[in-house]
Amino acid sequence: MKERQSWIRAAVLVVIAGALAAYIFLVETRRDEPPMELGSGETRVDPLWEVDQEAIVSITIERGDERGAVERSDGEWRVVAPEEREASQVRVDFLLDDVAEPTPERALEDVGDLTAFGLGDPQARLTVGVDDGTTFELFIGDQNPGGTGYYTQLPDSSAVYLLGSSSVDQLFRLIDDPPYMPTPMPTASPVEPPPPES
Repeated sequence: MKERQSWIRAAVLVVIAGALAAYIFLVETRRDEPPMELGSGETRVDPLWEVDQEAIVSITIERGDERGAVERSDGEWRVVAPEEREASQVRVDFLLDDVAEPTPERALEDVGDLTAFGLGDPQARLTVGVDDGTTFELFIGDQNPGGTGYYTQLPDSSAVYLLGSSSVDQLFRLIDDPPYMPTPMPTASPVEPPPPES
């Protein structure tokens, strides 16, 4: 009988020890996980900035010697670079969705060597102007190996953020396919029938 009680006690102690080990592994060790895990589906990274779309007055993307930009005046958007022309308000609205609250998919803190992310000499820079004179800037580096995002960085920050490829590619369209207002198709003049033969 005593042997049976000793065996039960030992089994209970083993179960308690196993539960304690599982707790330490699943809870305590996760507290020190690197920020790279942020945005992996369980934790959302905060937006890099949050601005009311109605307050944005300019969006500029610079990539090497290339520049694309739109500006708002009297409530209407206009393309000012690469060539000044009337802008498609619908296409600019899509841009506003991306630049008003750019939200990364993940964040990496204190990465050290920025060249590994294409941020030692960034390929592009985004500048968003607000009607109170505030500007927001973001450096854009290389695309990640999976092609799902671009490495980006805020000025004076050591963190690197992975921003979705669709958002960044939309910004690059300011240069590659500016949101010009489509040229209206000419209306065909009605053709008069020839006069009847006499």
